[in-house]
Amino acid sequence: NSKTGGHVVFENVEFAYPEREVPVLRGASFEAKPGQVVGLIGTTGCGKSTALKLLERFYDVSGGRILLDGTDIRKYKSSWLRLQIATVAQEPKLLPLTIRDNLAFGCPTEPSTKQIMDACATANIAELLADKAKFPEGLRTKMSAIQNISGGEKQRLAIARAILADPPILLLDEATSALDEESQEKVQGALNELMKGRTTLVIAHRLSTLKSADKIIAFDQGKVVEEGTHEDLLARPESLYAKLWKKQVGSAKAEAPMQPSALEQAPSAVLAGGELRETLTGLSTSTKLAMLRARIAEAPSDAPLADKHAILRIVDA
Repeated sequence: NSKTGGHVVFENVEFAYPEREVPVLRGASFEAKPGQVVGLIGTTGCGKSTALKLLERFYDVSGGRILLDGTDIRKYKSSWLRLQIATVAQEPKLLPLTIRDNLAFGCPTEPSTKQIMDACATANIAELLADKAKFPEGLRTKMSAIQNISGGEKQRLAIARAILADPPILLLDEATSALDEESQEKVQGALNELMKGRTTLVIAHRLSTLKSADKIIAFDQGKVVEEGTHEDLLARPESLYAKLWKKQVGSAKAEAPMQPSALEQAPSAVLAGGELRETLTGLSTSTKLAMLRARIAEAPSDAPLADKHAILRIVDA
């Protein structure tokens, strides 16, 4: 019944699928410390999804090793290992059972109705389950009886299932890529709750969802070619991450988040002056506005109103 601490290390991992000769991973090395959120990025076929499959031991490595809390994962029982990990994928696997049985699937012990409903509330799905038109028998409704269940609703059911399983390690494989903006917002909120306190490996097509990751690992042709935070990698215009970001979002420079030092440490009088102006140089107007308004909201209540007005005037500079 013991749980892993969630410390994951890939050491020079080599792998080729049995039916293919070309290796997918070529000496890939990276680390995810307990509780860290680590993004995996790269173009299609670079090996990032394969890395997740290897961690769950759907395949074994051809070379190198994967360590969990310092032990080669091949030394653990597969049944125990898979209880340590929950996956939320782009197309969640929902079984032809009742909603309750789907949610309890993968739990080490049978969850109570209260635990199930608490998980559904965290996953932003409880209100939907109360809709008798869609779920006529609530948790006892069979999946086959549900009409027009959306991708976002399936995702939130999968998230509730992962919350109930309570694994130390979470794998998110393009979990929001197929959703519209409104659905993504609800699902992302549920994912943020789910990720708290867990080692999380995230594959995301929308790079904006990785901005707050503790670390981003870039794969290219089966190798790890760079790693760092969102800010670190955007500061290197030639990095793979910066190039992919620029394609998706526009100018990496214009969208790079401000370094916090000048805004967080300077007194209000300085905030209206040249130091702040220099900090904001090169940012887009919309980014300046968002950050300056946030800074004003955090300003001491006794800060002079003139200082706050001066801060906003910098936007037009």
